[in-house]
Amino acid sequence: MDVNFGQYAAAGRHVLTFAMGAVTAAASIGIVTAGEAGTLTTSLGHIGTGVSELAAGLAPLIAMGSGLFATWSASHKSQIASINALPGVKVVAESVPAPQVTAPPKAS
Repeated sequence: MDVNFGQYAAAGRHVLTFAMGAVTAAASIGIVTAGEAGTLTTSLGHIGTGVSELAAGLAPLIAMGSGLFATWSASHKSQIASINALPGVKVVAESVPAPQVTAPPKAS
């Protein structure tokens, strides 16, 4: 399943909405004062902004990392290791003699 940045942002908004709802409920019940609720709401907003900026900064690094992983997994050594991991299959370092292929004679 491919997940893009928009999906992470949407999930983060839902978490922040829940947290801010919890602050509202706590203020309504009287657990926190209105001033404390305002401060908590502002703090949660800053956290949400920071997380989104962090995700935006990490996205290019993740893309580069996945490119490096793809390069490594496409190497001959990695492919041989994955084939050798199959039960009953073994890659050997021998080659079978093959007939020599030559170019057809030039037409005169």
